[in-house]
Amino acid sequence: MKYFSTYVSMAEVPNEINLCIAISGCPRGCEGCFWDGKDQDGSILDSNELGRLLDANPHVTNVVLLGGDWYSFIHTLGPLVYTIQSKNKKATIYSGDSIEKINEYKTIFPDYVKLGPYIKKQGGLNNPNTNQKLFQYDREIQDYVDITNIFHRGE
Repeated sequence: MKYFSTYVSMAEVPNEINLCIAISGCPRGCEGCFWDGKDQDGSILDSNELGRLLDANPHVTNVVLLGGDWYSFIHTLGPLVYTIQSKNKKATIYSGDSIEKINEYKTIFPDYVKLGPYIKKQGGLNNPNTNQKLFQYDREIQDYVDITNIFHRGE
């Protein structure tokens, strides 16, 4: 797995300081998505590199792995999530997978999962008409809870 950029944001998952890592090679090609045209270029993202990124950003509370197709990386996610959690950070996966696939993410066990392909006319999570959903894993009930509405407070 390779990544082509990182940035720190408060917007990707509200109430978290997010280290966002944009994964290279999303095959979905959603119109208007900032991955459009990105191929396999970038730096290798393994547990060592992720540890280095986390050490360089000690203030973050959550790591967001931004990518559209996790099936090609499923074998890599376990070690990355373990590295994130071993640094006492939360883990988030952004994916263009359909919302109906939410149960498949339970085996990966991130704290947050955003699902749904980007559809330009429906916008992202901050648009009330979005087709995308953000789920948070609730360890008490051992299931994901839709928290997309946190992007719409005050509207």
